[in-house]
Amino acid sequence: MTNLPLALLNIQQGWSSDFDFTRFGDVFADVSDPPALIMINEAVQWWANLGRGKYAAALALSRMFGVHYAIEIGWLDRSDHPPALVYDTARLQLTAWANEHSCTNTALRNTAEFVLADSGKGPSDPPDLRVRLQHFHFSSATRRLAEAEILAAQARQDVPTIVAGDLNATASGPHLPDRDWDRVRERAPQRLRRKAWQPGGAGTPWVADTRAVDTLIGAWNPETGQREDNPGLYALAEDDWHQRGARPDDTLVGTTNTRGERDGGLLIDWILRNELVELVPDTYRVHIPAPGRQHTDHRLVTATVQMSASRS
Repeated sequence: MTNLPLALLNIQQGWSSDFDFTRFGDVFADVSDPPALIMINEAVQWWANLGRGKYAAALALSRMFGVHYAIEIGWLDRSDHPPALVYDTARLQLTAWANEHSCTNTALRNTAEFVLADSGKGPSDPPDLRVRLQHFHFSSATRRLAEAEILAAQARQDVPTIVAGDLNATASGPHLPDRDWDRVRERAPQRLRRKAWQPGGAGTPWVADTRAVDTLIGAWNPETGQREDNPGLYALAEDDWHQRGARPDDTLVGTTNTRGERDGGLLIDWILRNELVELVPDTYRVHIPAPGRQHTDHRLVTATVQMSASRS
């Protein structure tokens, strides 16, 4: 098996006001193993001005970790907040990248295929890894559910696959961090529908809307203590929880930097895998920034995975 360190980060507005990527030093301050893949949401305007933003980001990361990173910018239909894919060329060679120029099927865009750099394989060979970047709608639960349903229908087990991004929703289960939705309703009722819903209709309690993520990894059955109807994707956060003993009181760490007095953050930044990928024990981590060094509204997520051989 091949080990690959991964990183996922939503950069608020892509730091596009000044493209000061020295902030990476604070964000990755406690990351010693250079990620083979860095998956980024909100690469705002990184494509503009001859791509100076994206190349500045890749150069800053390359210098910081001492490896050569290449970068691709993806596509988003609703705004100029596309994802970006950064990869270590000494470990991975890109053989396919689906964006608005190379792929007419919008459901397949932001998909990359790689071969291992030392494999001797090329674009005509089966890929060693498939990566699908996602950024679900920030305010519409209906859109998120539709995006998840399309993605779940495409879950395949032919190639080791990683699905990663800001899904803007949490999942069901007592071990997932939640919010006091009554307090949200009192403070900012217009925000309720962004992450919550009333499954019982008007007059009934507001609860976290978990339908989109549950569509991808299966809904939690409180009687069995397991997820059901999984389409073939698994969350690294939950893999780590199982490796730690799967205690119901062992609440997973939220991935947003929401202040405690605002009920804390939810786990909405997800790295998912298919059955050909495994989480290396004790490697999943949500990095909580040091005081005064919070440069984005989301936290860095890192993990190391092992890949099995592709199925022919």
